[in-house]
Amino acid sequence: ILSYILDKDMSFLYAYGDLDLNKDQEKDFFKILERRKNGEPLQYIFGYTYFMTEKFLIYRGVLIPRSDTENSVETIVNKIKMNRLKSFLEIGCGSGAVSIMVNLLTNIKTCAVDISELAIKNTLINSKQLNAEIEVFKSNLFENVKGKYDIIYSNPPYIPTCEIKNLQEEVKNFEPLEALDLSLIHI
Repeated sequence: ILSYILDKDMSFLYAYGDLDLNKDQEKDFFKILERRKNGEPLQYIFGYTYFMTEKFLIYRGVLIPRSDTENSVETIVNKIKMNRLKSFLEIGCGSGAVSIMVNLLTNIKTCAVDISELAIKNTLINSKQLNAEIEVFKSNLFENVKGKYDIIYSNPPYIPTCEIKNLQEEVKNFEPLEALDLSLIHI
């Protein structure tokens, strides 16, 4: 939180641990602490997260990419390179983290779809900021997808409705249920 407020990296904070905050910084610090205390994820508070090596904007209402998803990207990238694959499709792109990183790391023809207009907008902004060349459009699963792809990736909602109540507060109260709840898949 201090790194965010001061716009300094962690090494700065360690080096200047006795630095005093001005009144506005202190006010901002406690506002963020209060939001965090109420369970709001830092990614929504800050409006961004880091995924692999890149900074991604995260809109409130778009699923926050998880660090374990980075393993999926590494596996996909290895498969693409080993098999010289030419095209990649992601169904349910959210912030675009997977598609964008796959594109940046392989230069493969990349297409990303989502049913959420907000996710599509979030992906388009991230792809532009990171100079990824991906096609992004709205589709409910394969509904609007044309053509063939060498590799198709999806991490669809998989949590049963009855289990949602057992999730962490920050997930069940802030992240989009349509990206989490298995019963909300539009088939």
